[in-house]
Amino acid sequence: MKITDNGSLVEYKMTVYENVWRVIFAVLLVVGVIASERVYRFHNSESTVDIPKGSIYDFWISIVAAAVIGSLRYLIRKFLLHRVVGLLSEKRSKTAAEGLKRADQLCKWFFDVCYYSLTTICGYLIVKD
Repeated sequence: MKITDNGSLVEYKMTVYENVWRVIFAVLLVVGVIASERVYRFHNSESTVDIPKGSIYDFWISIVAAAVIGSLRYLIRKFLLHRVVGLLSEKRSKTAAEGLKRADQLCKWFFDVCYYSLTTICGYLIVKD
């Protein structure tokens, strides 16, 4: 159910895409739980005691990278959104809401360019030797 502006309830119909994403999420959740249980058994099994194992603290690089990526997306949107709105011609944005939507899409594309360039450079530096 969804509440409209005048307070009445309307039936919310899920699209096919929303249903597909819900199924994919449920499958990935089950796979994640099974994988976690197997990793736990591997780390605590007597038969694998002689195998060197990594530490959970080895994931600090991914945590730092996630923080940097999230901050980059936030900063691009915060500092560029209203500047991009000002650069859009009136022909492109008929209403203020449409202008914001277009500017947000352009900021997202700019973030994507930065993200993929950065990950390509980092990937190259990791595998070059």
